[in-house]
Amino acid sequence: AEGAEPLTYFLLQAGANHAEVAGVLSAAGAFIRAVQGNPFWRTNLQYLLDDQGFTGQDLAQLLQAWPDFLAVECDATGYMETEVLDYLYGTVGLRRSEVRKVVRRAPQLLAPRADGTSAADTAAALALVGLRPRALRAALVAHPRLLAHTPRAVFECSAFLMSKDVGAQAAHLGALYKRAPWLPGRPVAELRAVARWLRQIGVEDVENVFRGYPEVALRDVEELDAAFLFLLEEVGLAPLQAALVVQAYPSALALDLGAARGVLAYLSGPELGLSAAERRRVLRAFPSLLAAPVRGGLAPVVAYLREELGVRAPGRFVSAAPAVLGFDVARDLRPKAAYLRQRAGLGAFDLLRFPACLTYPLEEVIAPRTEFLALCRRPVGQLGLNKALAPGDDDFAAKVALTRPETYQLFKKAFRRKQQQAQRRRQGVAEAEGLTDPVLVAQLPRWDDRGAVEGAGLGAVALFNIGGRAAAAEWNKGSWALVEEEGEEQPATPAPAAEATDPADAAVARKGRSVGNEEEEGSTRERLLKQLEEMAASSTSMAADEDREQQQQQSGEEKKKSN
Repeated sequence: AEGAEPLTYFLLQAGANHAEVAGVLSAAGAFIRAVQGNPFWRTNLQYLLDDQGFTGQDLAQLLQAWPDFLAVECDATGYMETEVLDYLYGTVGLRRSEVRKVVRRAPQLLAPRADGTSAADTAAALALVGLRPRALRAALVAHPRLLAHTPRAVFECSAFLMSKDVGAQAAHLGALYKRAPWLPGRPVAELRAVARWLRQIGVEDVENVFRGYPEVALRDVEELDAAFLFLLEEVGLAPLQAALVVQAYPSALALDLGAARGVLAYLSGPELGLSAAERRRVLRAFPSLLAAPVRGGLAPVVAYLREELGVRAPGRFVSAAPAVLGFDVARDLRPKAAYLRQRAGLGAFDLLRFPACLTYPLEEVIAPRTEFLALCRRPVGQLGLNKALAPGDDDFAAKVALTRPETYQLFKKAFRRKQQQAQRRRQGVAEAEGLTDPVLVAQLPRWDDRGAVEGAGLGAVALFNIGGRAAAAEWNKGSWALVEEEGEEQPATPAPAAEATDPADAAVARKGRSVGNEEEEGSTRERLLKQLEEMAASSTSMAADEDREQQQQQSGEEKKKSN
């Protein structure tokens, strides 16, 4: 391209290869003229090379992503605006490699804005609506374009989300923006159309849909209609049932309808043979199954139930415990069944009497309760799996184990700690042997504190409290045995985590607006939230006015037709 020689030579000298330079020239197009008309492009690129540690490859990637950078002018000092870089280093605390990544993916942050604001102002606005420093750092590394929004866009989007159309709480906005950093850039009119559609189909908790599946804001009403009609006509749900499914599982609005039809056919096919009513009941309870792959997800589970557990009617098993279809055989189902057989002495018949036993977490529920009941001399085989697993922890301790809830909680913490120690040992063995697959790691021998291999994997001493006195249980020759403990030693209480600092102070101070102390910061946040609430009320009022105008237009058209 004419006039591209200086830029080509500069990039090659910086270390970019010919293919990368060709990509820059292809993407730049008309901006190549800026190389001749704007003498600052060389100063800006040289600054990134010398002061920020960028490489020629970094510059090539930056210019391919945003050729407009060639037209960015310098200020009176002869340098481009670098406040955002100072903010990323100082307040956010990004490392140099992370800053390079952010700038490569969102070079627009280095350009001045028409409204006079900067990326630091946007970060301060995000902090004031609830995005904490650690979350902001993670969000920026994953989605650098989050700072490309103006503070006004952040506040307008926040006001809409807090309005009656959505009903979001101010405390939830930060987490939502972390998950969907593009959301403040969506026009409020489009967001309002989606929220109204959700209200019309019967969804009451619109906020839950936006939080669970914020990508709903990217879909048009026709796509949403198609997904909802699928739930009504092909799954067979009533309108209220379909609305509840959308509210509980918002990703139902993003289903691949072709793949979902394959799931329907499999559930009703010869492998499971569910009736229309049974299939409807299963999908109402676990709509996420509509997104599960048949060949790599549902079929292996059914084969495992039939071939390894001896389930003759897997359809009835699935009807009793639909969630079992969502688990992985190697990582979840097989270890749970093996543990219950080996440690609790249960057979296949015991598992079939309570199919939901395979849906409880092994390390959080099944293992600690089985071991605690054995310690209390109330084996799970005598009580039944439903009594041992179904209640909550407090009811389990009081009504099943016949002990105090505090006793079981103390035991459970010690039990979990020993499991974590054993897992770290297994991971160390795996790394030494070059094994990285979690399944292979789980199959390695489990070592107890004395260096002996323990087949059950629970070789440890657990400290807990029985009858108001300190005691311990030691894993010895395949069973727990009480051991008298000297003194009243208790498990160490972890030190409370230090609170992270809010980035709003530094950003506001950088702009010359001092924030004196924590009380002033709190009042600033309160004023902002009050303004957001007022904006949310205004947004709700505007939406109501639009509804009235639409109703008046419809009534006028009906009168004309009647005349």
